[in-house]
Amino acid sequence: MVSASQRGRSNQRKGGYHERKNGKKLRELTGFTFQRNLEQRREADHLGDLLCMDAKWPFVVENKYRSKGNSIPSGARKQACRTAVKTGQWPSVIYQNGRTAPLVRVPLSVIGFAQGEQVCPFPYATADLSLEDYAVLAMRLIRRCN
Repeated sequence: MVSASQRGRSNQRKGGYHERKNGKKLRELTGFTFQRNLEQRREADHLGDLLCMDAKWPFVVENKYRSKGNSIPSGARKQACRTAVKTGQWPSVIYQNGRTAPLVRVPLSVIGFAQGEQVCPFPYATADLSLEDYAVLAMRLIRRCN
């Protein structure tokens, strides 16, 4: 029988592995450096799981991994939105279920903004992107805002 403490450490280890993996992939795709936020366990609604070392990065990055399931974990998007309000960035959640490729959930309005729209007719709608498409979107936002 596995104790709650052992299960908690195992989950932290898995979460850290996926944060490092996704940070490395984003670095390869964008050229920006990402680091794990080690304060995330000490503070509720921290600054995100992955922190970009460049202030131009437009997203708060929450990272979620589950071995089972077929969707984003409940509450993950709300957590990213609360953090985004604190930081003034767009919310995003990188999530992976089991052996599937990671997906990134972003507000649909950010895609419209990146393409030049000022107002999104669906303010609460979201879109799931591949990490590659997410990186392209982030770079387009950086160009548009600078």
